[in-house]
Amino acid sequence: MSERFDLLIRHGTVVDGTRAPRYAADVAVSGGRIARIGALPAARADREIDAAGKIVAPGFIDAHTHDDVVRAMNLPRDEAIARLLPAGAIYFSMDEADVQRILGFERTMVGSDGLPHDAAPHPRLWGTFPRVLGHYARELGLFPLETAVHKMTGLTATTFGLKDRGVVREGACADLTVFDAGTVGEAATFAQPIAPARGIEAVIVNGAVVWLDGRATGARPGQVLRRQPD
Repeated sequence: MSERFDLLIRHGTVVDGTRAPRYAADVAVSGGRIARIGALPAARADREIDAAGKIVAPGFIDAHTHDDVVRAMNLPRDEAIARLLPAGAIYFSMDEADVQRILGFERTMVGSDGLPHDAAPHPRLWGTFPRVLGHYARELGLFPLETAVHKMTGLTATTFGLKDRGVVREGACADLTVFDAGTVGEAATFAQPIAPARGIEAVIVNGAVVWLDGRATGARPGQVLRRQPD
């Protein structure tokens, strides 16, 4: 009898978030967790995604919450937010050589620092992760794709104590991104800062598909995560 799962991602190339070499595999999901990884030709699922020619990676983690600002103000979070509104701003003060040097440092994580409530946000809100994958990893060759993915998944999860997140392995939470390594890149610009990235085929959060075929599915399976030190 064939195994049955909630979701089955077939024919993908797994970049698992640990910097290990990529490998070909199917990824099966049940109950919000990664249930099986490997060749699963006989398996069946309620929903299937064909990832042939695509990368299957952990979901990207944007960990900056601005809690440091709240602590510095010594106010309850809601009051601090109210006092800061509207808090959007765009500054041109970074040197590209500095950005590349810092990005290349082994312990540097990737995060957008974006503010989603702004009517005209900095394009990094929509473009940070695909820019690292496309511009810095693929085009400039600053580091391999496996390292780029690690900097926005496994490294972040380990640093902040997010247990079972940031990796593609059996038993881990099924937060996954399916993307095209050859085309992934940012589409957001200063003139048009709200624009979905190129090359992101699917996004899965806690086992539920939230982005597919260029649009949101309407599913909202996210949950609050708390630090769980080793």
